[in-house]
Formats: sequence, C-alpha cells, structure tokens
Amino acid sequence: MSLNDVPKGVSLALDARAEEKRALMALSEELVQNLRPEIERLTSDLVQRTLQGVWEKRAKTHLDL
Repeated sequence: MSLNDVPKGVSLALDARAEEKRALMALSEELVQNLRPEIERLTSDLVQRTLQGVWEKRAKTHLDL
C-alpha cells in the first residue's frame, strides 16, 4: 500500500494527530524547563535530608558501642 492509496480524510487525521503529538512534546519540554529550578531545589533538599539521616543513624550506632 502506498501513500496514494490512503484516503485523504485518513491522511489529514494522521497529520493532525502527529501535529498534536509534536505540540504536546513541546509543551512537556517547556514545562520541564520552567520547573527545573524547583526540581533541583527539591532534589538538593532530599539529598541533604537523606545524608543527615544517615549521619544521625551512624552517630547513634557509634554511641551505642
């Protein structure tokens, strides 16, 4: 089957669907870029809290010896 065999309506619908996907992916990229500072802040906070917890647990273990 060649592209010439595809009905015009189906071809237009597929083109519209592809454009919709491109627009959604562009929106996704824009949102990620806009949220990047907040994502980095949250990640940094999570790492710091996790390491603080590890340190506190380690300190408690050494005190129990």
